Amino acid sequence: MGTIQTKNGSTIFGVEHDNIEGAKQVVDDVKNMYPKDTKLVFLGEGGDENNVYVKGSEQEYIHNELKKHYPNFTNDSWDGADLDVHNDQSELYTYQEKKTGLPHEIVMAGNWANMVGQGEGLDTMNPTDYLTDEGKQFLQDAAKEAGFPPIKSFDKPTKRDIDTLYRLSYPQDNGDKKTKVGELSDTFNDARDENLIRKMKKYEDAGYKVVSAAGHGHVDMIKNRK
Repeated sequence: MGTIQTKNGSTIFGVEHDNIEGAKQVVDDVKNMYPKDTKLVFLGEGGDENNVYVKGSEQEYIHNELKKHYPNFTNDSWDGADLDVHNDQSELYTYQEKKTGLPHEIVMAGNWANMVGQGEGLDTMNPTDYLTDEGKQFLQDAAKEAGFPPIKSFDKPTKRDIDTLYRLSYPQDNGDKKTKVGELSDTFNDARDENLIRKMKKYEDAGYKVVSAAGHGHVDMIKNRK
């Protein structure tokens, strides 16, 4: 499990998503590293606009255990309202549009593919809200460019459709051809990594120790950035 330590005493832990055993190890390590009276901030990955984590996730577990242990505990995820993928007026979309030069409806389609490809349900990623005809065509064109079969249904994606959306978003995982869907996924994660670094500095400047848990891919990107 990779970690990054800052010169101001904060730590970013690499964790596997939904790995509670790994999350337990993070909690144990934090307790060993930081005394109980530490002013501690948890910057978890994937918090919603209220900095609440996915139920049953490794992030929720770490948050709950640290909150119980540290009296001077603060929670502020590194996504939150700033980078809320469920709000197409958030800074995330502005950042992606600026970085890629792609129009708003195409960025929405790319983010829909990213989230649904990772298993998020259509209750929060309703295709009616995210996909115009142009957005659907953008995803079909990307699937064709990468050598995948056409997406069968946007309203009720099949297991194969979801796999295609994931592979378009993360082509590096399987050695697939990179399309603009993959470029949008990169800018999504770039925005989040930059936001984490910015938030960490803000809290460190205010005298806090920051603990963050991130997927291994983010740890590698943050190392390169720092």
